[in-house]
Amino acid sequence: MKYESFFRHHLAMLMSEVENVVSDINECSASLRVLIVEDEPLTRVLLTQAISAANYCVVGAARNASDAIAMSASVSPDVLLVDIDLGDGPNGVDVVFALRQTSPSVGVVFLTSLSDIRLARPGITNPPRNAVYLPKSNLDSFELLVEQIESAFNRGQEDLSGVVPYPELRVGFTDSQLELMKLLCEGFSNVEIAHRRFTTVKSTENAISRLAKQLDIPYSIATNQRVLISQKYRQLSGK
Repeated sequence: MKYESFFRHHLAMLMSEVENVVSDINECSASLRVLIVEDEPLTRVLLTQAISAANYCVVGAARNASDAIAMSASVSPDVLLVDIDLGDGPNGVDVVFALRQTSPSVGVVFLTSLSDIRLARPGITNPPRNAVYLPKSNLDSFELLVEQIESAFNRGQEDLSGVVPYPELRVGFTDSQLELMKLLCEGFSNVEIAHRRFTTVKSTENAISRLAKQLDIPYSIATNQRVLISQKYRQLSGK
């Protein structure tokens, strides 16, 4: 199960810190209402336990976008703790945009395995404003989770109308390169990739060569560049 080994490894540490951290949490934490949106059952349970132990009020734990939107209408969360990749259907970014239509000041923590938000929605140029981005690989303490929830709540109270810098999750590839990596990972031929990208097969071959060079994947009869590029894309996607 995705993320299971990570959370099993850290569960004991997270829960052992609870008693020491709870006494130091600001009083406002007890009144914060948190809605969790996470498609992995184990992760959803562990987050619910950890956040409840910190005297936050977990008002719901949704497994997908539709559940999250339905729950939010009745529980009025102060903070959303959202996984970006929710499997098939709308992703966490879509959830946040939808919920901020009715609750513009809701705080947002994106807890994700993605290394770049564009992997959830290719070409995204207007990510949710004032959100906190927390890679799951960085979640090594209970206190950090508490801090990010507090930060998200405070950011939600700020003016959301101004210009926002691109989020912390962004790797050094162009939108076109990420699209090419995705198509290679999906197993499409150069002919089909060229068709989908409205370009020529020769241009596609050249683009793959440039991408392999950027990834430091030299041509070799012992390896397959397409497979290695696909592996890199899966790594960026946390898969």
